[in-house]
Amino acid sequence: MFTKKENHSAYQKCKLLTIWFGANDACLSFSRQHVPLARYKENLQWMVRSLREQDSEYYSPSTRIIFITPPPIQEDRWAGLLADRDPPQEKDRTWEHTKAYVEAAYPELHPDNLPQVFPAWDSVDPRDPRATVVSHYVDV
Repeated sequence: MFTKKENHSAYQKCKLLTIWFGANDACLSFSRQHVPLARYKENLQWMVRSLREQDSEYYSPSTRIIFITPPPIQEDRWAGLLADRDPPQEKDRTWEHTKAYVEAAYPELHPDNLPQVFPAWDSVDPRDPRATVVSHYVDV
């Protein structure tokens, strides 16, 4: 994952770590990609603790961490794509189920208090996917 702290002097330090996962973890339980919500939270906490706890072999107090939430799901479109496969596949994601994984990412839900969360979930309006957070910063 990272350079062990005893090797920090030999390698460049990681100044910024982005953690962007959860979309596949949030698949429904029958999917091979599914990770139970409790395990997902444990994984997030482990990543943060690995860098923040002094007794961790990966301790790196100066590394900033940004967690990017899972993006929203366009259920109808995704179901259509799966139905068109050969053989057709059952819908393996829902808006509500994915939202639970998004909510697990926010700092107040973690004793480790992730420094920053980028809400990819909130950056796309499912009614108009072209109206993204980017449109707030760039003329599209």
